Amino acid sequence: MNRDTRIDPGAARPARSCRPQAFVAVIHTFFATFGPSRRNRNFFFPALCLLFVLSLPFAAIASKSETPSSSGSVQGRASWYGTTAHGKVTANGEIFNRYSFTAAHRSIPFGTVVRVHNLKNGRYVLVRINDRGPQPKNRLLDVSRRAADSLKMFTPGVVPIAVQVISDRHGVPLEKENAFYVVIRNERNALKAQALSIRYSNKLGQPVKILFSLQEKRPTNALCLGPFTSFEQAQEEFSRCEENNMRLHSIVEASAKGREIPRRVVPGNTVWDAAHRLTAHNVLKTVKAAVSGIFL
Repeated sequence: MNRDTRIDPGAARPARSCRPQAFVAVIHTFFATFGPSRRNRNFFFPALCLLFVLSLPFAAIASKSETPSSSGSVQGRASWYGTTAHGKVTANGEIFNRYSFTAAHRSIPFGTVVRVHNLKNGRYVLVRINDRGPQPKNRLLDVSRRAADSLKMFTPGVVPIAVQVISDRHGVPLEKENAFYVVIRNERNALKAQALSIRYSNKLGQPVKILFSLQEKRPTNALCLGPFTSFEQAQEEFSRCEENNMRLHSIVEASAKGREIPRRVVPGNTVWDAAHRLTAHNVLKTVKAAVSGIFL
């Protein structure tokens, strides 16, 4: 039902924010009190420095953005969609496929690949931005149903996440020595992984690599296809294999010449990385030693 958006001229208009006026009043009071024209000129420079220091937190709040970058991540909440949107046209003109690794964001350029961490269980997935959203303002990202399955967020529906950009708008990794791999499955037993790689190579007609994966809680052997220079190539190979009734695992980023899929660490989340816990422990020991040296 269409709503009447006309405004009644006699109706009370919403009050404007008083923050700019308050800021101007504070600045005016400051210069009126500590200005060079007053007798207390010696306090002008220290007071100006104090005003600058007090304004830093407000500058940090004003500069906060929902758009992640390659140098850092942005944390928020994510939901998943796909039941009603499957087969419909997305914001960039593609046909939405809920079984692809895609996501919707309000401002990240189309075609950009981002790494999405589930802060509740430490799992992550790579998705390509091809739509705009989500609708609720308190959410940062909408992922496809397939990405939700990889993040284990299908049941809760909404989970806390951290998002980081890892490619340009063409899906090429920002780190030039890296590439994308299609993970067929993870296998802990090295001998079984070797036998499965031969089996999958004969079935697919292309070599299957075994990469030492640190994605899971325990190190595993990942059977992978690749490397692929762009995420789109990896997604096409992923879809082609699944059309042949193969249930694949995910798409990951690793060194094109390496033999290992590294563990991805979320800033501020040390639960899933022993090295960060060790670093925090060493810092604590150093602080204790310094305090002991002061009081002894």
